[in-house]
Amino acid sequence: YSTGMRVRLAMGVVTSIDPEILLLDEGIGAVDAEFMKKARTRLQSLVARSGILVFASHSNEFLAQLCKTAMWVDHGTIKMTGGIEEVVGAYEGPDAARHVREVLAENARDDA
Repeated sequence: YSTGMRVRLAMGVVTSIDPEILLLDEGIGAVDAEFMKKARTRLQSLVARSGILVFASHSNEFLAQLCKTAMWVDHGTIKMTGGIEEVVGAYEGPDAARHVREVLAENARDDA
């Protein structure tokens, strides 16, 4: 099976249960845009039901759409915790933080 097929199967399994804590690694990026959109919607629903998502990712946009707080971990050491925009800004700089701010504003409009 391709990586994308394995990700689809894993997402199907993960989103069919109601865990108290959900742990995900970045592997979800190996799929097409349409599936990514569906996965994001299902994960948002799952996060609302379970309450806690621990998600390892380098996708600032995906983090901003799913998470409220972030933790920057470097070689096993916690460098910073805080809001997504704040942590991304410290890790990647002001341009990345600005993009996260735009995604968060878009999320707020969608939720209204």
